[in-house]
Amino acid sequence: MEPRFEVTLIPDRKICHEFGAITARKNAATWVLLGCSLVVLLVLYPLCMVFDGGSACQSLWAVGLMSFYIWLLLGWGNGRNVYRTLCTQLQGMPVTYAFGPNEVYVTSKPENSCVRYDSFVQILETPRLFALYISQNTAHLIPKQALQTGTPEEFRAYLEEVTGKPVRQVRGKRSTGATWLLGIGMAILAIAISVGATSAQKERQNRLTTFTQDPYSISLPAGFRKTTQEDAALAAEAEDAYVCVRQQEAEPLCEAWGVSELSAKDLALKLQELAPGIQEVELHELDNGAVCLTYLNESDDIMFFYCEAIVKSEDTFWVTELICKAEDQFIYRSQFLDWAETITISPVT
Repeated sequence: MEPRFEVTLIPDRKICHEFGAITARKNAATWVLLGCSLVVLLVLYPLCMVFDGGSACQSLWAVGLMSFYIWLLLGWGNGRNVYRTLCTQLQGMPVTYAFGPNEVYVTSKPENSCVRYDSFVQILETPRLFALYISQNTAHLIPKQALQTGTPEEFRAYLEEVTGKPVRQVRGKRSTGATWLLGIGMAILAIAISVGATSAQKERQNRLTTFTQDPYSISLPAGFRKTTQEDAALAAEAEDAYVCVRQQEAEPLCEAWGVSELSAKDLALKLQELAPGIQEVELHELDNGAVCLTYLNESDDIMFFYCEAIVKSEDTFWVTELICKAEDQFIYRSQFLDWAETITISPVT
C-alpha cells in the first residue's frame, strides 16, 4: 500500500536548534517552578532587608541566585544537549519517512526502521516543523517544507487520526534578540531590587532609637532591644553587640584613691591602670564630653572588643560599656564611638 505521506529531508542545524528549543520548553515544568521560586525570593529579599535587619537576607539571596542559575541552566542546557546530540547523530544524512496505515517507515544511511503510531508519546507543532516524540527528549522531526504530498493541515489531521493524540501548537525558537533582552531585563530587575533593598536596610539601620534611664539617654540603631541586668542602670542588646550602662558615685572613688577631684578622663586612665591585661588600648575624647577607652580583653577564652564611654554629671559617673566580639571590631569600632557621642545627661531639676 502506498504511504499516505512521504518526507525526505536532510536535517540541518536550524532544525536541530529549533528542536532543542522546543524540547527545553516541553521539559520546562521544573525550571518554571524554580523561576517562580526566584520571583518569590526577589520579593522576600527586600522585605527581609527592611524588617529583619538583613540577618536572613544573605542566605536568602544566595538561594535566590542559585535558583536563578539552575533555572537558566536546566532550560538552556537541556535544549543545547538535545541539539548537539541530534547534530552528532544525523551529521547531515538524508532521512526518508513514509507514513503507512499503521506505522512510519524510516530510511536512513546507518539503518532502516519502523515506528508504530502508538509509540508516539507526544506530538508538537511549531511554525516550521512537526516533532513526533517517542521519549522525553527523542523525537522524529518532520519539517513542513519537506512534505512531498499533502499540506501541513492535512498532515496534522492525519497524525491526530492515526495516533489518537492531539497535535499541540508550540512556539519555535526564540530570537536571539528576545533572549538577550530577557536576560538584560532580569539582570536590571535583580540589581534594582538589590540596590533598593540595601538602601532601605541602610536607612533603617541609620534610624536611631533613644534608650533612656532618667537622666541618662543613648541613641542606638534599629535591632537593639532593651534588656535587664543586675547592677545595670540600663542594658540593651542586638544580634552581635551589647550595651550596658552603670552609675557610679564619684565621692567613694575619690576617697578610695585619695584624690579630691576626679574627671571622666582621670577615671578612664585609672581603669586602664587597674586592668593591665587589656590590649590595644586607645583613648578618645568626644564632643559631648564623653571619654572613651577602647581595648581588647579576654573573657571565658573569648576575645572581646570594649568601648567604655565615661560621662560625668555633677557627682556621678555614667559608664557605658559597648561590647562585641573581637572579630567584629572593624564593623563596630567607629559605630561604638558614634553611639557614645549620642549620650546625654539631662540636668537634674
